[in-house]
Amino acid sequence: MLYKGVSELAINWNEKAKLTFQQVAENHSSYKDIANWYLALFYLKKDDKEMATTYLKRITKNDPAYYEKA
Repeated sequence: MLYKGVSELAINWNEKAKLTFQQVAENHSSYKDIANWYLALFYLKKDDKEMATTYLKRITKNDPAYYEKA
């Protein structure tokens, strides 16, 4: 599911990507941080910095690479 969302985002199927990443964030705890990272990217593409920040703040220290980037 995660890679499906990444692919959708890459080909500008942005709304589909958003839904896919939301599903991953809600249902796949091991990929939750990465899904939140991509949700932040989705909102940055829409120039919505407030929502992007919201998703970046959801990234936990469980994934140090994404946490530090956030």
